[in-house]
Amino acid sequence: MKGKVIVSNRIYLMLLWCVFVVSSFLVTTISLYEFKDTISVDLETSFYNSVLKTALVISVFYMPIILLIRGVKGRSLRNLLSCVWISFLWFFQVLVEFSNRVAGWSTFSLSESIVVSSSYSFNVILMALLFYVLKLKLVQKRVRVK
Repeated sequence: MKGKVIVSNRIYLMLLWCVFVVSSFLVTTISLYEFKDTISVDLETSFYNSVLKTALVISVFYMPIILLIRGVKGRSLRNLLSCVWISFLWFFQVLVEFSNRVAGWSTFSLSESIVVSSSYSFNVILMALLFYVLKLKLVQKRVRVK
């Protein structure tokens, strides 16, 4: 196919995983940047190390669902399911980091933590999803998985 790059399924999945980890790190870092100097509950982990570790752990839940979603017929439905799943994972990471940095030192209930975390991350997640969808469309146009 003229103009398309042909890659193996493994390389394609590894590329998706790398993009997800970097995106997760950026979404959480931007969402909670205000709390970067707040001490974590474990008293030792720096903000960026903690966010990176959480992104790597969260990425374990990314690949199995993405593999399942790839089997769904219909590109639009696959893209929608991917966006919903990725949004959930990004929000969950922000919630974990918020709990570790802020809620762990105060009297936030889980529902209050969810509300406050969503207020910090909503716009960032929307912007990241926009970039994700644009990247997905670009990849679908330029890459063919063998």
